Amino acid sequence: MPLPSKKSIFLYIWFITLLIAPLTILRVTSPGSIDTGILITNFFQRLTGLTVFILLFWQLILGSFMPTLTDKLGGWIFKFHTAQGIYIYGLILIHPLTYLLLNIQKYGIFNPFNLFFPMAMDSNELIWISFGRFAFILLNLSVITAYFRTKTFLRNKWRALHVLNYVAFIAMAIHTYFVGTDSWEPPFSYFYWISISIVGFAILRRIYIKLNFFHKELA
Repeated sequence: MPLPSKKSIFLYIWFITLLIAPLTILRVTSPGSIDTGILITNFFQRLTGLTVFILLFWQLILGSFMPTLTDKLGGWIFKFHTAQGIYIYGLILIHPLTYLLLNIQKYGIFNPFNLFFPMAMDSNELIWISFGRFAFILLNLSVITAYFRTKTFLRNKWRALHVLNYVAFIAMAIHTYFVGTDSWEPPFSYFYWISISIVGFAILRRIYIKLNFFHKELA
């Protein structure tokens, strides 16, 4: 029996991590408890939020180690990275839209500006939700720079601007941890801290490479 390919192993691990989001939410949700429109919307809000966090982790890791991964896994990993980015952006748009839908269902209010300027709420909750909005804005800027990366004015700068993804991930991590309680429950809680550690390592690695480059330039 032939051994599984490196591609198959990678996709298997990637898929298993995606299951963490629904498994965590279903673990803390009583059967039959999602029986109203508001609770259904809230379920998808939680699901898209955790899924975006998981996928953005993968996106950062793939981007940070792309040369090594391409060498080990093949050129398909870059296409996977690009396709995943499109899928992530779709979920990034859906997640805050569920917030607007909840406002309609709860208060009969539809105001797109609530995506950036929240309704009055508890001050602590407002702070943690604002981190999510900040991440939303940064990710939109990152997508725009990636889309126009072939244009003259961005050709040599889009990679530097792409660092916004790391800042967005940190803001999203704070938002995820303090809004709701799903992030405190296993198996997502285990993945959360592992991903924070790995992304932290990737950030430190990136800083080290930059400092080493500037040191050589000055030498």
